[in-house]
Amino acid sequence: MGGPYARTCWNAGSLFFDEEVFGLLEAAIARQIPDYDHYAFNAVGMADWLAIVAELADTGRRLGNAAQRTDALDRLGFIFSGSRQAFVARLDASCAALAGVIAEVDAWTRDVRLRHDQVTILGM
Repeated sequence: MGGPYARTCWNAGSLFFDEEVFGLLEAAIARQIPDYDHYAFNAVGMADWLAIVAELADTGRRLGNAAQRTDALDRLGFIFSGSRQAFVARLDASCAALAGVIAEVDAWTRDVRLRHDQVTILGM
């Protein structure tokens, strides 16, 4: 969600992800935020969030380049057994779908950063 935790979940204007999809993105969050906790509410300063989005954008570009896909796959978080295998089995479609999710995060961030100096990731 944009801004600090507003004492309610499922806020309008927030991003919502299926857990498996979020897991793909979560690896970038954990690399940028050393004390990130999957189960907690995490306040992320905008500078750190922009670094996360930049890493995701770079991963998205790598997914679009067949020569760099192996490196890109290693940057993703496959949280369930079989997730990576299922992703690779439909590699072109999976890469395109994830690139779309990353583009959505980027567009959301461009809007949110105008009104907030942080985002909050609500844990499980």
